Amino acid sequence: MAIGRKTGGRQKGGRNKKTLAREAAIKAAVSNIKQAGGEVAECDAHGLLIMIYMNDELPIEMRLDAAKAAIRFEVPALASTENTNTETTRYVVALPDGEISMDEWKAKYSPEAEAKH
Repeated sequence: MAIGRKTGGRQKGGRNKKTLAREAAIKAAVSNIKQAGGEVAECDAHGLLIMIYMNDELPIEMRLDAAKAAIRFEVPALASTENTNTETTRYVVALPDGEISMDEWKAKYSPEAEAKH
């Protein structure tokens, strides 16, 4: 029976079993990385994220967060773009000297002249 104050259990501010297990897994993972030759302090941020999300000993929540952060470096994001090209296609016609003038060519080959035929 309670006597008006807390008499047992975890001390105030103490970590629960889940937190202690997670911290132990993180320490073990870092020591495994150091033993494998990959110094955590010497790698870049993307390398650290890769080491975290590929490590089976770490909690899945931590691995997912690292994978979310690393995905932008590994796979480029698709961006929508708006086509602002409003120009129509223009054709340049080269006329040989002395054979036909521009007015004669327009009279013979323009869409208006084609419609008349």
